Amino acid sequence: MGTGRAISGSNSLSDPTYRGCTACIEVKLGKLSENDIVQVAVYARELIIQQHNRRFAYGLLLSATHACLVQYDRAGLMYSAKIRVHQTPTTLIRFILGLASLDERALGFDDNIYWGPDGNRRLDVNINGVVESLPALQEAPLFFRMSIRGRGTIAWSVDYRGSRALVKYAWRAVDRKPELEFLECVKKAGLKGVGQLIFGGEAELISENRWGKERRMRHHHSQPGTKPKTEVPVWISDRRYCYLVMKHWGRCLDHFTTKLELLTAFRDAIAGHRALLEIGILHRDVSLRNILLGDPNDVGNRGILIDLDLALEVGRASSNAATDFRTGTRAFQSLRILSGGGHHNYFDDLESFFYVLCWIYFCYE
Repeated sequence: MGTGRAISGSNSLSDPTYRGCTACIEVKLGKLSENDIVQVAVYARELIIQQHNRRFAYGLLLSATHACLVQYDRAGLMYSAKIRVHQTPTTLIRFILGLASLDERALGFDDNIYWGPDGNRRLDVNINGVVESLPALQEAPLFFRMSIRGRGTIAWSVDYRGSRALVKYAWRAVDRKPELEFLECVKKAGLKGVGQLIFGGEAELISENRWGKERRMRHHHSQPGTKPKTEVPVWISDRRYCYLVMKHWGRCLDHFTTKLELLTAFRDAIAGHRALLEIGILHRDVSLRNILLGDPNDVGNRGILIDLDLALEVGRASSNAATDFRTGTRAFQSLRILSGGGHHNYFDDLESFFYVLCWIYFCYE
């Protein structure tokens, strides 16, 4: 357990909860196994869900004779060899001292997201070289992903110079074009019906949090049950931490209050998708949560299409990217993408729009 402005905002320890937990330690009576690493991953996931400013989380496995340190991050996990605590006690001491560090960042927290002296959340954001402290408008984020591995997207509603804005953090794959670049194209073209960028930037790589270790070693066995003969390096899928400050629109599409509001918002979101395609951007992740209610009095911005994390640069109509059921939101994917045929194009996204409307029709009370 720990206290501090990035951990709990309190100066005193409370009863043990995930919210104030700095690292999890699992003690086993028997031998340590890989299944124990999976068990501690459940605790690490709970830290990420409840603390909202985790870059990574540590777990320590202990038995009467061995210890193993595990780091869980957006690329998966990395763990040490099982050390013999009675033969190398100094290594165990180093593990404990590391998990008891006074440096919140070293424990895996993003110390740019913290509790202010007034007891409210604040976000320090570098905007054009100047760090601005933005007060969050609510204690919890508007949206966050609950999985350990992946983009780890989290979005906060903040007060930006007297206006409401959205700050979005995510870990993007390094081989994917940044959403920031797509949004800059949108801003330059002055498109309607699409999320509007104020400012954005990027920070560290996952491999930097792993002390530059971009790979791990995997044992290859010649026959089942034999000792490993070779070790082959396997590269991790590296990711970069990035942030976006964007104009804050309304709630998700399914929070409409009239049929007219629903249909006009739906229409403008489709028009925004077409406008993106006309400047060479294919969205590829049309879903209920990625369509927001906009300004009901501003034709073109009554519905807003957001989240260009999975977008691609394409020609006017088609894409060279093969369909992949892992890209997008499963419930709204086209039949062709689910069957893995051809290349992803705008017809697939239009089919996703249709399924969004079906979802609302069938689920609305």
